[in-house]
Parts: sequence; structure tokens; C-alpha cells
Amino acid sequence: MVPDPLTKSLSQVVFDKPPIEELEQFLEFQVPRQWAPEFGELPLALGPQRKKKKDSLPSLQFTLMGPKLRVNTAKVDSGGRPVTGIRLFLEGKKNSRLGVHLQHLSATPRAVPIVVGEAVTTAAGYAVNERAYFEPVRSSLLTHACTAPVQHAGARIDDCAAVVTAAWLEVREACLKKVLFLRLGFSGVARTKIRRSEWDGPLATTRKSGSLSAMLSAALSGTAAAVPPQGEPMEGKVEVNSAVFPKGPPVPLPVQKMAKYIDTTEVTRGPDDLPGYWVVTGAKLCVEGGKVALKAKYSLLISAPEDDEV
Repeated sequence: MVPDPLTKSLSQVVFDKPPIEELEQFLEFQVPRQWAPEFGELPLALGPQRKKKKDSLPSLQFTLMGPKLRVNTAKVDSGGRPVTGIRLFLEGKKNSRLGVHLQHLSATPRAVPIVVGEAVTTAAGYAVNERAYFEPVRSSLLTHACTAPVQHAGARIDDCAAVVTAAWLEVREACLKKVLFLRLGFSGVARTKIRRSEWDGPLATTRKSGSLSAMLSAALSGTAAAVPPQGEPMEGKVEVNSAVFPKGPPVPLPVQKMAKYIDTTEVTRGPDDLPGYWVVTGAKLCVEGGKVALKAKYSLLISAPEDDEV
């Protein structure tokens, strides 16, 4: 029997024993998570107005004779709540429109007092030469992706914290090529500093270990993934997700054409990722094996007494 989220959280408190000073923050993050936009907000049918709007969206082309991928440039907002995950998503009835989605907590923890109404866009004050980060996806003559890290100016350890609360995609032309950009919106967190940060995303686990250890890990995981004895259910990771389809809506066969160009892996961290209260403070596009993918910068926040500021 798979344990419910509350039982799972209690077992983590008992066995993993988070430090007493972090216990309150750990428990405040044990709330359902949801994706923005919700699946009910995604247009699946195309009426005259929506078809006209679709035709006005920018498009990308990865091979000379290949299909075009429309890009949804609408801003996705978490409603001022901490973001815990991000993903690229193929939207629309034919899965031919690219969008970016955010996973966020259903309620704002008291330990993360976000300053609502003061969100700043992308990387205010954070100077970066984006052109140096242009990478071709399949062909140097066609679509490129800007892989520059997108983070707030105060993104260093011990700086006042700013967390991601919005995201959107942008397409520009540069040197006769179309370039895909990721843009983020940030909100400040009162009396809080960044204690620790790390990047996570596709292939992140593989890169942390050497080739030998990776092979051993794969072999061991293959053994561990054997079918359990009859009568015993297979135990999996508990999803605390309010979405109707936590893994995404059902995808019609045949397999999405654009899946060969877009990695839709969800980059998320939840209660199982100790210490259990990671928030997204940055992200970036990357090109892995001819696919556009996403990586997220996760941070742990720590309270900063007001009298520390001189």
C-alpha cells in the first residue's frame, strides 16, 4: 500500500530527522503542488479567433523540410507563490505549440514571505552577453536556443533572496536565424537570504557521477526495478499534486512529432528531495542530444534578521 502524503511527511520527520530549527519550514512545504496554467486553461480546440491568434504566434523550424513549431509567448504566473518546478510542454490539440509551465505550492509558506506586486522581469541588473550562449538545436542555419542562465541580479549566496514567480518564452531573429529565449519574472522575499543553490535538470544526475559509477547505478537500479512478489503493490514516489493529470494530459497516438526536438521532462523538487523546501531561483534552456530542454536553479532560503542590514 502506497503511503498517503501526510504519512510520508511524518515518516520523513521521524526517520530523516530534519534539524529542529528547520522543522517548521519543512512542514510548511508539505502542501499540494499545482501547475500553471492548469490543463483546463489550455485551449485544445481551434475556433476562428483562436486560429487567428495561433497564426500570429512566432514559429521555429528545426530541419529544412520539417514541420513548424508555434511558440506560446504568454506569461505564466504562479500567483505570487513559490515555484518548485518547471517544464516545457507541447500544447494544443496536435501538440504543435510550445509553452513553458510552472509548478508552485498551493499556499505560500510563512517562511517565504514573498513581496507581492514587486516582481521584476528576467534579470534586472544582471548583465550577460546572450549572443555568446546561442546554440543550434539541429542545424547551424536554423533554430538556435539561448542557453544563458536566467537569474536575478541578487542570485549569490547571502544576497537578499528573489524567487521565480513567472515565466514565458520569446523568439527573436539574430543573424537571419530564429533564437528561442526563456524569460523569468522574480519576486523578492522579505528578510530572507539564499543559503545554498544548485542546478538540476535532464542528465544532471548522470553528470554528477563518473561513467563507472553511472553504469553501476544503472545496473543496480535495473535489479531494484524487478517486478515485486505477487500480491505486493509496486511502491513509487508519492505525488502531492492537485492537477487532474500530474504527469500531463493523455497524449494521442502516434507519438508527438515535436517530441524529437523538445524535452518535456518535468524538473521538480518536492518533500522527498531533502531537506524538502527547495524553491526555484533561476532556470535556463539547454540543448541535449538535438533537443531543447530546461534546467532549474534550486535554492534553500534562510531567515535574515533585520538588524543585519547596516
